Amino acid sequence: AWEEQGEMGFNIEYATALFKDSTIQRMGGHYQQIVRQVLQSPGRTIRELSLLGPEEAEQVQYGFNQTEAGYDLSQSIIALIEEQAGKRGDETAVVCEGQRLTYRELNERANQVARLLQDRGCQRDEIIGILAERSPAMIIGLLGIEKAGCAYLPLDPDYPAERIGYLIADSGLKLVVTQTAFAAQAAALGVTAVDVEEEAVYAGYERDNVALDILPHHLAYVLYTSGSTGKPKGVMLTHGGLVNRLRWMAEAYGMDEREVVLQKTTYTFDVSVWELFLPLMIGGVLCLAKPGGEKDPDYLVQLINEQRITTLHFVPSMLSGFVHALPENASLGQLRRCICSGEELTPEVKDRFFRRIEGVELHNLYGPTEASIDVTSCEVHPSDTLIPIGKPVSNTRLYIVSEEGGLVPVGIPGELCIGGVQLAKGYLNRPELTAEKFKALPGLPEERLYFTGDLARWREDGNIEYLGRKDTQIKLRGYRIELGEIESAIQKYDSRIETAVVVSQGAQAETKVLCGYFTARERIETEALKEYLRRELPAYMVPVFYMQLDTLPHTSSGKVDRKTLSQMEIRVEKVRYVHPKTMLEKQMSQLWKEVLHIDKVGLRDDFFQIGGDSLSVIILHQQVKQQVDAEISIANLYRYRTIEALLDYLSQKQNTPARHTASNAGRRELLLQGNEKRAQRLSKRKGINRDE
Repeated sequence: AWEEQGEMGFNIEYATALFKDSTIQRMGGHYQQIVRQVLQSPGRTIRELSLLGPEEAEQVQYGFNQTEAGYDLSQSIIALIEEQAGKRGDETAVVCEGQRLTYRELNERANQVARLLQDRGCQRDEIIGILAERSPAMIIGLLGIEKAGCAYLPLDPDYPAERIGYLIADSGLKLVVTQTAFAAQAAALGVTAVDVEEEAVYAGYERDNVALDILPHHLAYVLYTSGSTGKPKGVMLTHGGLVNRLRWMAEAYGMDEREVVLQKTTYTFDVSVWELFLPLMIGGVLCLAKPGGEKDPDYLVQLINEQRITTLHFVPSMLSGFVHALPENASLGQLRRCICSGEELTPEVKDRFFRRIEGVELHNLYGPTEASIDVTSCEVHPSDTLIPIGKPVSNTRLYIVSEEGGLVPVGIPGELCIGGVQLAKGYLNRPELTAEKFKALPGLPEERLYFTGDLARWREDGNIEYLGRKDTQIKLRGYRIELGEIESAIQKYDSRIETAVVVSQGAQAETKVLCGYFTARERIETEALKEYLRRELPAYMVPVFYMQLDTLPHTSSGKVDRKTLSQMEIRVEKVRYVHPKTMLEKQMSQLWKEVLHIDKVGLRDDFFQIGGDSLSVIILHQQVKQQVDAEISIANLYRYRTIEALLDYLSQKQNTPARHTASNAGRRELLLQGNEKRAQRLSKRKGINRDE
C-alpha cells in the first residue's frame, strides 16, 4: 500500500496457482468497502463492518435467486393424481413384486379408504398415522389419508415400541392405517387401527373421487426428525410446498408419463415423498422395491432391468456400496438418472459411479425436511473436482448470512437460510422452536426464512458449496441425527454418566459410524447399555462402538473435544473369543478381517458390532460369493451375523447337520464344493474341460 498526493493505493501480490484473478478482485473490493465504512464512521466496531458493496449485495440477494416459476400450486397432489387417473385409468400406476395396480384401481381404492376415514370421524388437517412396509396397501393408505383431507405421519414398524409410543403421544394420533402383518402391533398402540390390506374393510364405500378442496396451506404430511433436546420433533409440511417441489423436478429433468421411478427409501425419510408421489403426478409408473431389497445390489440391478427403471435415488454412502458391487460398464437398462442427497457426495463416490455406470446422469441435491425435501440441485460431471450442492430450485430463495444476520459475499462462509413456498408451517406443538428457526432477517423483514444451521458459501457461478454444521447435528446414511438426542438417551440409562457421541471413520473409507464415549464412577456394561438404547432409539441412531474413559477430553473453552474423540483408536469390546478351527472357518475369518480391517475375528463375533456396516456387508457378500462360492443373500448376512451362525446356515443348505462336530463335516463339504467349482471355472478359461 502507498499514499500519494493525499490518496491511498494498494497492490495485491498472489500465487496464480492458488487464486483466481476474480477472487483477488473481490478481495480488493472488500478491502475498499471496509476502508470506506471506517472513514465514514470511525466509531464503528469491527463486528458492524460489512464486506458487501452495492453490486455484490444485489448479486447475492437477487441475482442468484432468480427462481420464479409460474406453477399452479392451487392444485393439490391429490387433484393432480386424480387427473392422471382420469386420463390413464387402465394403465399401470404401481408395481410391486408381481402385484400391479392400474390408475383406476389405485384411485378408486384410495377413495374408498378416504371415505372410511371420514366415516371414522377424521377431520381436515388431522394427522393420521400409517404403520406399513412397502406394498400396494401402503400407497393406497397414503393416498386415502390425503384424499380425506388429512396429513400422514409415517411410523416405521422397525422402530422400538417406546419410540412409536412417543410419536403417537406427541402428535395426538387417534387412528393408524396399517396392513395385516402389523395390525396387532398397531392395535397394541392404544389407537384405532384400520387394516387397508383387507379390501373387505373398505369395500362398501363409494369409489368416486371425494369432493374436497385441498388448498396449498393445508397439511400434506408430518415427518419427525431427531431433536437436540432428547426428543424428536414433528415437521409440518404443506400441499403447496410439496407440489412446488414435484413440479420443479418434473420440469428440470423433463419427466413425463414414460418414467418408471423406483421407490426404495424408507417412508420416514423425506426422499420417499417424491419417490412415491412424483411418478403418479406425471402419469408414470411407481415401482415399489420389496422390503429389505434396498440393501441388496443384485436384487436392485435385476429390478432396474426387469421393470425398466428410469429414475432412482441413493444416499451417497449407499450409492458407493451399490456401484462397488457392479462390474465396470454395467448395463442398467433404461436408467436415465441417479439422484443423490442426504449426505455429502464425495469425488471418490462420483468417480466410482462414472467408472462403473455409463450413460446415466448423476445429480446432487440438498435440502432439509423443513423445506419440502430439496432446495438446491446440480448435475455432476466426471471432470468435477469439487461437488457443490447446486443452485436454488424454483420459487425458492437462498441466503448465506453472517452471525450478525447480514448477507455475506461470494466465497465467505455463513449460515444457509431458506425462503420461498416450500417452507414448512413449523414444528408440531413447538411454537418456541418454530419462532427460533423460522424468522426474518433484519435486512429482509418481510420474508420468512428457515435458518438451517448449515454452513455454506456462494461460488462465483451461483452454486452453493456445503461446508458443515454450526452444531452437533450430523447426517448418517441420509438420516439427520442430533447427537444430543443419543447422549440424552445414554444419560437416561444412568444419570451419573457424562457422555459424548461422535462420528468416526468406519471400516470403509466412505463410511462413518457412531461411537459413544462416556465416563462413570463404576464400570458400565456396554452390552446392557446398547440393549437399552435399542429399545429407545431407531437402529440407525444406536452407536456401534462404546468406550468408557476416565475423563472426556475438553477444549480450552471447556467444551467436550469431539475432534479428539473422533480420532481416538476404538477398542472393540468382544464376546469370548472362539478360535476358527476348520479350513472354512479360517477362510471366513480371514475374509472378515480383510473387509473390516481388523486383526482378529472369532466365530461368535457379531459382524455389525465389530465395525460392519451397509457398505462392508456388500463387500463381504461379494467376497463370500467369489472365494467361498456359497450362494447367500445380503438379507441372510444381516440375519446370520456371526461366522458360526452363517456357516451353520450354509451347511443346512447342503442338507448336512448344522451343529457341533457334525456341522464341521458340512462346512468341509461346502469348502470342497467351492474349490471344485473354482477349479472348473479356471479350467474352462484355459479351454480345458476337466470332465473330458
